[in-house]
Amino acid sequence: VIIKGTDVYSSEKGKNVDLSILDVMQIFGRAGRPQFDTSGDATLITTHNALPRYLDRLIRDVPIESSFVQKLPDHLNAEIVGGTVSNISEATEWLTYTYLYERMKKNPIVYGISYDMLRDDPALSNQCKALIIDAAKLLDQRRMVKYHMLSGNLASTYLGRVASHFYI
Repeated sequence: VIIKGTDVYSSEKGKNVDLSILDVMQIFGRAGRPQFDTSGDATLITTHNALPRYLDRLIRDVPIESSFVQKLPDHLNAEIVGGTVSNISEATEWLTYTYLYERMKKNPIVYGISYDMLRDDPALSNQCKALIIDAAKLLDQRRMVKYHMLSGNLASTYLGRVASHFYI
């Protein structure tokens, strides 16, 4: 695998930014052929200014934290539109299959969870449910889904379906 250049355009910032270390590691993880090889080769071609930053991040054994919570409403909307999730309970269970959930259990402080909270709720059920409810309320306010608070039911709207299908 060869990555030639690490500048990518960010529409959110309106300019070129460095390719994130998560993207680099994801791409490097594709090196080799898993069914045939036990290893693979990866090459990163970047500027001299960016090289120390990438080397430092690639060499250090630092766990990768999840940024999924920042886009949770978008992903929840997609799951509702896709029919995977139709209520808060199902959405909370769905969240437990994510990397975010795994990192919340392993490094709770980063995600605003105290060790006392983790001790009292080792499965983080309450935290997961709170994240899902917050995302559902936001989607409801933006008319992407209909969230019935009493029953916990979630239903997609036309706007939510359009946003999901076109990644808006």
